[in-house]
Amino acid sequence: MSKRLHPSSAAFVWEGTVVTEYSSGCLRYILISANGIRTPIPEEYMRVGAAHEEMYAAELTAKGVQYEREVKIRIPISTALDVDISGRIDFVIAPNFITETKGTISKNTRLKVLRKGEVKINQLAQLVSYLIARQASTGQLVTGYYEETEDNVLVLKERRDFLVRIAEDGGILIDGVPSMFTVYDQLAHRTLAAEVLETNRIADRPDNWHLKYGGPCGFCAFKDTCDKYDAGAFKDLQEFLAAATIDAEIAAINTREPVPNKVKVKKQRKEKT
Repeated sequence: MSKRLHPSSAAFVWEGTVVTEYSSGCLRYILISANGIRTPIPEEYMRVGAAHEEMYAAELTAKGVQYEREVKIRIPISTALDVDISGRIDFVIAPNFITETKGTISKNTRLKVLRKGEVKINQLAQLVSYLIARQASTGQLVTGYYEETEDNVLVLKERRDFLVRIAEDGGILIDGVPSMFTVYDQLAHRTLAAEVLETNRIADRPDNWHLKYGGPCGFCAFKDTCDKYDAGAFKDLQEFLAAATIDAEIAAINTREPVPNKVKVKKQRKEKT
């Protein structure tokens, strides 16, 4: 039976522990997802992501830049079981420059990523996985913050591009500054994910899992299942997956579309008569 590891699940391993900001990089989440248990993605997130990608495509076209779009990749990562990473790269600019676009309506992301320059760990890992797949050394993350008009038109309010390069020693540089991670840390996560999918092992939780804000488990739909598992409520994989299925069903019922930020319209001052 083949199992797929999504590029959006990419993360790093630091000193033996998975480091991820999103639940998608958690090895337990990967195991749950590989067994067909998934939570819905709010349509508004997909909408802003598509709008940002279209904006970037139009920009490249206007500049006469040659590029391929939605480039398929497939990376076998296990011989014991048919496990692979498969997905699509947003843009490959000739000859081999990788661009991943990330659109957001989150004010928190606007503050941390666009203004403070704190690149999301999972987004960096995802881009690095694409660079590895294409045997490329340079790419970029293009992040845009959007607000919506009264006519439901998404407007780009702020943007920041991060240049990512893999050094000869495997180090990862962001805008020329070394990050704490290397390509080997990303490959280590890939290896652990493959091992989990091969053995159906319920792995340990990732780094900072206990944090409500800024931790990968804080808003994860499967947090209740993992809490019960860690408390010894059940040990069997099937019981674990059954509990996760219930969590996914509850998440589907409770999912609310995020409300986009509205473009602020300045009120005109009244003329004195």
